[in-house]
Amino acid sequence: MSESDVVMVCTVCRNVLDIEWSDKGARYIHTRVDAAEDLDHAPVPIDAPPGFRGGRCDFCSDGIPAFVLPVRDFVYPDDRSQGSRGDWAACPACATLISRNKWLKVIERVAATHRRRTGSSLPPEARAQIRIRYRALRKNITGPLREIPPLR
Repeated sequence: MSESDVVMVCTVCRNVLDIEWSDKGARYIHTRVDAAEDLDHAPVPIDAPPGFRGGRCDFCSDGIPAFVLPVRDFVYPDDRSQGSRGDWAACPACATLISRNKWLKVIERVAATHRRRTGSSLPPEARAQIRIRYRALRKNITGPLREIPPLR
């Protein structure tokens, strides 16, 4: 397993963590979705346990991931202090859209999930940021979606 295959989760809430880079190095942070829920703790990162099937879809943040999209590590072009490390998890609905190359529909799904969670529309600047990041993501995909095998 390479370093980019490691999934880091928070020991407190068990949510998958994002990575943020600075001149002081890398640090793990709660995802934007988790941070929006006003968590009452700082992230306490550990390697995800073997067979980990928790977390949220890395696209719409809805449901438990059932697929993995293999991706090279990359820096977000709109914020060079943040980036993507490792593969991206996808729920069945997002995986279907991705496999059909329907990236604008994925963004619409993200917006719909945001509306359900917050009661407000996804701000235009957030939608633009997602488009930029998904464009960078697409350039770094290394293979087809793979189904996550169920735990036995």
